Amino acid sequence: MLNSVNFFEVLKRSLSGPLVSEKEFNLLVSKKLKEVVKEYDIKFDGETLVPSDDSLADDVYKAALDFYSEVGTYCMDTERVIKFSEEEIKEGLKNALHKAFFGEGKEAKTFIPRKPESKEPPWCHVGAGIAVSNEEIHSKLVEGYASIPEADSISVPALAFIEGVPIRESPIEFYGALKMLASAKEALRRAGKPGMPILNLVSTAASQIAGIAVSAAQFGLKPSNGWLVPTYPELKIGNNELCKVAYLLSWGANIGAEYSPLIGGYSGGPEGTAVVFVANCIQGILVLKSTYQLAWITNVIDRCSSTKDAI
Repeated sequence: MLNSVNFFEVLKRSLSGPLVSEKEFNLLVSKKLKEVVKEYDIKFDGETLVPSDDSLADDVYKAALDFYSEVGTYCMDTERVIKFSEEEIKEGLKNALHKAFFGEGKEAKTFIPRKPESKEPPWCHVGAGIAVSNEEIHSKLVEGYASIPEADSISVPALAFIEGVPIRESPIEFYGALKMLASAKEALRRAGKPGMPILNLVSTAASQIAGIAVSAAQFGLKPSNGWLVPTYPELKIGNNELCKVAYLLSWGANIGAEYSPLIGGYSGGPEGTAVVFVANCIQGILVLKSTYQLAWITNVIDRCSSTKDAI
């Protein structure tokens, strides 16, 4: 029986995988996508926003499996490709977590995958990670999110300033993230839901080092929250992100794979981008060992994620 590839093996492959330039990897992504889109006859009619064709869904998955087993994930710092065989991918998906646990106390809940046409009520996540100008606005927004009766989890906004100083990638970012956490926790307390999980940690901390530092136990965060780890278009990751994954895995914290394939980039049109989207989902499970995922598609021509082809 084939064992799933563990995270340490992922790190080893980021050091020993095929050596290619980023330009070569980009061209490989584009070339292979065109091949699988043609092979599996994947087409978007330009009108159907939410296709219900099961055979189309199957074809996109098969194309993504074929594509990702050939392309892999590019580590930008080592210029190596982290590759998996088709058998390793299938085994990794088979052994992926089938439920996740979020929150503390009376706000603790189990997050399970919801299949199409399921009668199970969906998980209700509320909020946004956009930047706000001050702590007062931040606190009121978080309290409002948490006060929604149907909310199972929330995202909290980022702070743009601390004591009038713009928050940048510097030690100030660390202090800004601490302020954000204090504001969020106080808002949850006022809403009567102190254990409600936050699933976009750590907003305000754009750099991975600041996010790791603020997550230290003395600052009050629990592993039952969720931490976002970004990957970059298309199918790229860096050592900083891998380091954050290592930290969170060692703590037993929930990892959220965050990604946004680009229509109009190396993914091409909506057909190729749909395949890359599924490949990113596979990458999130195999490389990031994620328990949940936050994903969207961006049309870089229209600079929007709500165009027909993106939806």
